[in-house]
Amino acid sequence: MTGSAVSTLAAFVAPALLGMGAAAMSVPILIHLLARRRFKRIRWAAMDFLIDAERRNRRRIRMEEWILLALRCLAIFLLGLMVARPFLSPADVSAAWGGARQTERVFVLDDSFSMGYASPDGTPFARAKEAVRRLVARVREDSPDDTVTILRMTAVDQPVVAGVFLDDTQWEQLLERLEGLTISERGIDLPGVFSGIADYLSRDTDILSAAVYVISDFQRTDWAQRGASSSGARFGPALSEALEAWAVDDRGLSVTLVNVGEKDAGNTAVIGLSLRGGQVVAGTTGIVEAQVANHAAQIRDRFPCG
Repeated sequence: MTGSAVSTLAAFVAPALLGMGAAAMSVPILIHLLARRRFKRIRWAAMDFLIDAERRNRRRIRMEEWILLALRCLAIFLLGLMVARPFLSPADVSAAWGGARQTERVFVLDDSFSMGYASPDGTPFARAKEAVRRLVARVREDSPDDTVTILRMTAVDQPVVAGVFLDDTQWEQLLERLEGLTISERGIDLPGVFSGIADYLSRDTDILSAAVYVISDFQRTDWAQRGASSSGARFGPALSEALEAWAVDDRGLSVTLVNVGEKDAGNTAVIGLSLRGGQVVAGTTGIVEAQVANHAAQIRDRFPCG
């Protein structure tokens, strides 16, 4: 996101090459100037007839020379333009014809059970809500024409807010709803999440540009099995297909991953329970044996029970 209030209609993959091409346009001009030889005029009566004919054709010849010079400059400029590879986004074209350049900002908040992991630094869910709050505030300041949507991963078909402009009233309502969100006791279905995002964007055919922000702790059990790294830096085919299908019609799309998890978080789990001493009936006691695994990098010799 940028703070500039002026949209740029065209962008270039290699803008430096465009500048070099524009500078090269001066070469035909220099050749034209150097080719103009200075000569000494000598009056000769026999040449009067040729001079009269030259005067009649002078304007036509000069026009042809200017056209030839312009075509040479245009050829060099187009060559530089081709190497620089300009491109236009649909939102920029719409803005050029008088429409507002709008981007749908979709914030996808992970509210699965793992986001409630407590540590001295708080929970990932609290950090996720704070990240959404800061990002939305920046959108409100830098891109007031953009609309904002907040989705939860466990209920992606039920937006917290949908396509709102961040005026004072909507801003206060958004903060109130964001503060009231709590984690669920469910996991997440990532292919379903991204299909739900694509379905939401498809409902409004006027959306030509979308920016999707995924805020999560990127648990390996949710992401790595589907082709993404544990840090969430890479999508697998099952996740990207839905959004790619939406963006296929020359729509603008960007996806930003915001990791609010802890790098060295403790990760212990009960992986098995067994009963010792046979069947337990009413009035008797038994011993339950638990198998606990430590999946964290730190070595632990004691596990709290409670």
